Amino acid sequence: MKLNVSLPELSKTLFTKAFETQRLASMGALETQRLASMGALETQRLASMGALETQRLASPMYLVSSPSAILLHKTILS
Repeated sequence: MKLNVSLPELSKTLFTKAFETQRLASMGALETQRLASMGALETQRLASMGALETQRLASPMYLVSSPSAILLHKTILS
């Protein structure tokens, strides 16, 4: 089977396709890295919020002012 394409034309087409493939792969890698970074930041933010909430709930001020603690205290005193 004979192709009606000159060698320089074929070479140019292959180079263009290879360059485009490399460009798309690079864009995909950058997008993957961006999304992973966003995911890591969100995970860190949520972990920080969880730690702050745990600290808030464990603080004596919260325990003293919480309705269940007041009820428990009243029950113990009576």
